[in-house]
Amino acid sequence: MKYFVSIIIFSATLFSCSNNNNEREIAEREQGQKINDSIVNAIYNRWNYTITDLNANVKNQTNDWGIWQSFIQEIQQKPSKNLSAYVDKVDNLTRISDEMLANIPDHLNKPQIGARINNLNTNIKYLNSFISLQNIPLEKIFKIQQAIILDINSINAQIDELVRVTNIPKEIGEQHMIDQIIDTTRRANLNFENEFKPETETPAETQRNNSPRLINKPTTEPQDI
Repeated sequence: MKYFVSIIIFSATLFSCSNNNNEREIAEREQGQKINDSIVNAIYNRWNYTITDLNANVKNQTNDWGIWQSFIQEIQQKPSKNLSAYVDKVDNLTRISDEMLANIPDHLNKPQIGARINNLNTNIKYLNSFISLQNIPLEKIFKIQQAIILDINSINAQIDELVRVTNIPKEIGEQHMIDQIIDTTRRANLNFENEFKPETETPAETQRNNSPRLINKPTTEPQDI
């Protein structure tokens, strides 16, 4: 009987411990879910990529740049309130950003524009790294989001500046001055080449130099003894 009571007490203890473990696991899961929900809500509320209105110059220059249009459309679409949706969103943005960096149109492939697109690509990758962490650093994500907005607006502003400078009309006589400078430079280069060009012999000199030379041999005459 004593052994039977001990078995009952031991079983009850195990059951109680098991229940406590299950309750603790449930509580931890609920707590983790609450944290994830608060993080997702924070990211959702701050996912506002406000881009400066594009003027006609920028629109005309980027109408045929499909990957740029896809990037802008993708980043402005807010995902649902789900952490995995944001992870998928940033993964897709990273892929598009890589493709965009590798396919800049020729008329926009200038150092000042390429550098800004490269900076945007780097910040997108930072966002991807942080949002994939187990403990998401919200403050860093918010700062990177602001940096990405600045990058996008900076790219559009640089495109506008490029078009503006290209369309500045030349002043009267400016092209003539440029042509004169080019012509003067060409003449100077020609004179320089002529100055150091080895002199060529005339045909008479060539014939004279190539003709065999006569060697005066000493004559031996008999001497009177």
